[in-house]
Amino acid sequence: PQTRAAFMEVLTKILQQGTEFDTLAETVLADRFERLVELVTMIGDKGELPIAMALANVVSPQYMVSFYICFI
Repeated sequence: PQTRAAFMEVLTKILQQGTEFDTLAETVLADRFERLVELVTMIGDKGELPIAMALANVVSPQYMVSFYICFI
């Protein structure tokens, strides 16, 4: 009984840490996505969107919808 209780305690701690790491991973992904959006929508010296315009010039129309959906 004591061994089972110790095992359950260790297992509970491992599961709790795993949950914390999952949350951390979600935060990291959200932070990276936010940074990507900031870069793509960065306004240049003349009020233009240089990265967005460059992407619009090189991404073929068939992929533009998929690209757009990524930023919604």
